[in-house]
Amino acid sequence: MTEQIILKDYENGVGSIDINRKKSLMRSNELDEIALEDMRQKSKVRTRFSEFSKKLYAATKNKILKQLNASEEDWINPKWQLKKPHL
Repeated sequence: MTEQIILKDYENGVGSIDINRKKSLMRSNELDEIALEDMRQKSKVRTRFSEFSKKLYAATKNKILKQLNASEEDWINPKWQLKKPHL
């Protein structure tokens, strides 16, 4: 009996699987294109430090450590950082 109801519903368009499947595949393709374009745009964004920036950071860090008579261990120690609010 349930098989008859399912077939009847399908014939009436209630369970139009083919149409919904086509719609979902079309939407999936649209979303794929959006994702690909997003990835293309993101690949253009520079996310890493340049060599110049790395050298500038290291030089500035060393200058600060020297002026504060601090070590590398101090630099990575959060308690030391909190004691130096002027940084």
